Amino acid sequence: MRIRSPHLIRLILGSILLFQAITHLTWLSISAHSGQVAIPYLLNQGLSLFDTVWEQHAPGTSLIMTLAQRVLPLEPITLARLLNLVVVGAITLLVYRIASTLVNNSPMAGIAAALFWAWWEPVYGTVLFYFDTLLGLCVCVALLIWVEQGKRRPFAAAFGAGLWMGLATLMKQHAWAALILFGLYLFWESPSEGGRDESGTQKSGYLRRAGYWVGALLPPLVLIGVVGLQGNLERYLYWNWGFNFSGLMENAPLTGDFVRKLTLSNLFAAPLGLLMFRRAAPKRLWILLFLLWASTTLTLIPRFNHFHAMAHLPFAAIIAGVVVGTLVGETNKPASHWISNLPHTLTRDLVLIGLLLAVGAAIFGTGIVVYIPNVLGRAAIPAYDEFDLLARRLSALSAPGDRLFVLPETDSTPNLHVITGLLPPRTWIKGWRWYLEAPGVIDHLLTEWAQSPPDWVIVFPDLMAESQPEIGSLYQWVITHCEMVETIKGVVFHGDAVIYRLQKP
Repeated sequence: MRIRSPHLIRLILGSILLFQAITHLTWLSISAHSGQVAIPYLLNQGLSLFDTVWEQHAPGTSLIMTLAQRVLPLEPITLARLLNLVVVGAITLLVYRIASTLVNNSPMAGIAAALFWAWWEPVYGTVLFYFDTLLGLCVCVALLIWVEQGKRRPFAAAFGAGLWMGLATLMKQHAWAALILFGLYLFWESPSEGGRDESGTQKSGYLRRAGYWVGALLPPLVLIGVVGLQGNLERYLYWNWGFNFSGLMENAPLTGDFVRKLTLSNLFAAPLGLLMFRRAAPKRLWILLFLLWASTTLTLIPRFNHFHAMAHLPFAAIIAGVVVGTLVGETNKPASHWISNLPHTLTRDLVLIGLLLAVGAAIFGTGIVVYIPNVLGRAAIPAYDEFDLLARRLSALSAPGDRLFVLPETDSTPNLHVITGLLPPRTWIKGWRWYLEAPGVIDHLLTEWAQSPPDWVIVFPDLMAESQPEIGSLYQWVITHCEMVETIKGVVFHGDAVIYRLQKP
């Protein structure tokens, strides 16, 4: 049961990529997030990250989108959708290459990994170009560099892997766990594993480890240097680190349905652990794969949301490919051998078949559900498309240069700034309770509004409940200084939207 024809391999991979392109662009409903749409837009309109945009996520994806919006003549939401597809396709090729390499260049392993990723990615990849997805991409590139070049060019491979691990920390802070474990793996791995360079000279483990850490620390140090030169270092350290360890942010509990999905998508982790104990040749690299898989699951903490599983999903896919490739594709024995050696007891046959059918049905049912259109319709973009009517009405009421604030600014409502072209009065920050609980935030906003108030405020009463009581003082300012103009009823996923206009003397 082997796949050796290069043409067949390219056909299968091409079909997977084509399927992903069609479904992501014309069928799946993948939501937008302020970090990849609204914040880059605000930065391109003159606001400054950590100065007038206070954000607790790592800045990597926002900075990439900011640059992309500048150089590519596309709408921000279209750009986010296209770049998300590019990342999804890139990970498809990466998991194929890594899995096949880890199983003696077995195409079976690579194709199994690519199919696994293609099936599960829509289940968890519910947000365009999200932080966790880019983290997974960067760590995949680092792993591929080390898997393919670690023995031939140990120092260069260690530096390259470290560089991509460092970039991963700019996509999401949780990547530091994977970065440290990768470094500890290189420290544990014997120097002889580094191999010899082309001149036959033994590469020392010291230089290899040094190369890794130089590469790993370079991106975060460059970021700190740039932020420091901008005068925003203190706010960067607070919002990216201090705030996230303050305990202010509310946890999202782990639900039973999510446990079921995580169990199904990580079924191959335990078999890989068992295989590592009985196979010596690829054992070290498999250990590295296992460590990266385990460390990237930490993005699920403290908020157990589906999109946070995207960081470890590529490694779950590679693990699946390695297990399948090892048990099936690596052998030289014909399929008749496997058939003749199936359990001869009818009871065991039925149990095995029953288990396979049950697990297969559960996996199929979990994956197929995401292709059912939501209330916005096929290929809609939640957190963006539902604001169309509200944005058109606000655009008709407002004048060029007017300023807008939304109560609360959530993960989705900031996209109204993009759709309407109306900027915040000055400082922008999300309006969930835990952001407003941070020291000085409320006083800072009210002080600014006293000097430069928003011309328009949109209030979502149904969403404000999750921001009480902290948001109450901002709402009090609105009802004191503004007049209610109109209510847009039943914005999908958000409830009623109340439009307020500043009362000018």
